[in-house]
Amino acid sequence: MSGYLPWKQISDLLLTVVFLCAFCYVLIYGKTCDWYASPAIRAGTAIGLCAFGALLLKEASVRTGTYLDLHVFAYRNVWIGMLLFLVTVIANYGSTLMVSYIKAASAADNLHGATLSLWCVLGCVLGGVLSVVMIVWRIPYKYIFATGLLLVCISNVYLYFQYQPQGVYEHMILPSVCNFAGMFMPYAVVCAYGMNRLPSWLLPTWLFLMIAVRNAVAPAISMSVYGNLMQERQQHYVTRFVQDVPSLAGAVTVKGQAAIVAMKDVTGRIVWFTGIVAVLALAYPRRWSMRS
Repeated sequence: MSGYLPWKQISDLLLTVVFLCAFCYVLIYGKTCDWYASPAIRAGTAIGLCAFGALLLKEASVRTGTYLDLHVFAYRNVWIGMLLFLVTVIANYGSTLMVSYIKAASAADNLHGATLSLWCVLGCVLGGVLSVVMIVWRIPYKYIFATGLLLVCISNVYLYFQYQPQGVYEHMILPSVCNFAGMFMPYAVVCAYGMNRLPSWLLPTWLFLMIAVRNAVAPAISMSVYGNLMQERQQHYVTRFVQDVPSLAGAVTVKGQAAIVAMKDVTGRIVWFTGIVAVLALAYPRRWSMRS
C-alpha cells in the first residue's frame, strides 16, 4: 500500500537515533569536556546506554517486523564488514588533514577548494571503474581491499613530503585523486562482501548497519582518535619550538609551524596504519568468496 508508514517501528528508530547521537557526542566532545569529569559526558553516556539497552530488549522480544534483526550478527561476514568499514574510515583521515592544510598553508580560496572537490569526484570514478574491472576478472575481495588501501597509503606518503609552511595548491590534486580512488574501492567491496550469502530478509538490517557504521560510528571514532592525537602533537611541537622564539609575533608563527609539523606526524602514522592493514588483508588465509 502506497504511503504506508511502519508506525510500530518509530520507537525503534527514535532509540537508534538517540543512541547514535549520544555515542557521537561523547566521542567528539569528550576531550573538550575533560571526559567523565563533565556531567554532560556522564549524562550522554547514560542516555546512550539506556537507549541501546532498550533497543536490544525490544528487538529481542519481537519476532517479526523488527528494525534491527539480531539474527544478522550470526554471520561472520557482517562483523568483518563493519570492522572493515571502521578501518577504511580511520585510514581516510588524511583527506581531512589535506583540506585543513590547504586552508592554512596555501593561498587557495573557496573556488579552488570547490575545484579540488571535482578532482575528488574523478578519483571516486576511477576507483569505481577499477573495482568493477577487478570484480569482473573474479579477483578475490581481499586484493581489491588491499589495493584501495595501498592507494590511500601512497597518497599519504606523497602528502607527508608536501607538508611545508608554503603550500602549493596544484600539488594537492594528485594525492586527492589517488586518495579518493583508493577510498572508494574498500567501500565498494565491503558493501558487497557484507551481504555475501546473507538471506534476503536480512539485507535491510545490513544496509542499516552499513550506513550507521559508515556515517556515524566510524567517523566519530576517527574524529575522536585523530582529533586528540592532533591536539597532543601540536601542543608538543609548540612547547618544543617556542623555547627558541621569545617574541609574541614569533610565537604566533610557531603555532602555525607546529600545526603543519603535527599534520606531518599524524600523516606518517596513517601511512604505517594503512600499510599494515593492507599487508594483513593480503595475508588473510581465507579467500573472500565472490559468490552471493
